[in-house]
This record gives sequence, structure tokens and C-alpha cells, in this order.
Amino acid sequence: MPPLAEVVVDRKVLNAFKLRALRLYPREFLEQIVGKIVDHEVRIYAFREIEHQATRYEVVIDEDMDPMTEGEDESRYQILGSIHTHPQATIEPSDVDWQAMERDGEMVMGICSIRKTAKRRFVSFAFYNGEHHQMQLTIAEPTLSAMGAKASG
Repeated sequence: MPPLAEVVVDRKVLNAFKLRALRLYPREFLEQIVGKIVDHEVRIYAFREIEHQATRYEVVIDEDMDPMTEGEDESRYQILGSIHTHPQATIEPSDVDWQAMERDGEMVMGICSIRKTAKRRFVSFAFYNGEHHQMQLTIAEPTLSAMGAKASG
């Protein structure tokens, strides 16, 4: 299989994760990445809740729980990895993040950096493959219907 190089996710799916993460801010937040791999592309269809304890500095899950199989079902999509937040930090994975990715056998790791000031909030996303490389992020949006457009002439 060629190295994973691109992540494709719908804007609504990404925004829904962002809203859930902002509600828990400044605690870290973790969800599974559900989708499928096509050639070098990761297609994300959903982020799914996983039971965890969120603190300001880390995400804690039960030692006997495997984030790559928790809640697994017989659907045509698979659990590809996890996404978590970095409150008041960057999108760069820590050594602990890389170790967890390797330990759990994740193919993809997502990080959502959330920084807040008195007047603004800044949210950034990055996704990484198993070779520790950041992948291109492509955000899909529905096309505008031509029915609402005026005819020119």
C-alpha cells in the first residue's frame, strides 16, 4: 500500500467535532476516526465518541480498552485511528501521541489545536500517517445548486 498522503473529510463532520471539542475546552477531547482508505487517500466519514476521561493535559482511557476496536461494528467502514485536541498548544504531536499511535496500531492520527484569547478562538486541524508525516487535508463541501442562481443575459 502506498503511504497515506491525503485526508478528505466533509466540512460538516469537521465542524461537528470542533463544536464538541469547544464545549469541553480547556480539557482534551478524543474520538475515533471512522472511514476507509482508497489508495493513498483517507476518507473520513465520521468521528465517533469513545469513552474517556478528559483533563487539561491528557486524555485517559481504560487500560483494557483498545481505541481501534471499541464500538467496532460490521459496517463497510473501519476505525482508522483517533483525533484529539491540544488546548492552548500546537498541532504538533507529542512523543506520547506518537507512542500511543504506534501502540494502538492507528493508521491515522488527527490533532485539533484550540487556542482562545479574550476576543477570539483559533482552531487548526492536522492529520498524520504512520510514518510520522503530516498529510494534506482536503475539506469537502457540497456544491451550490444551480436552481438558486440567476440566469445572466
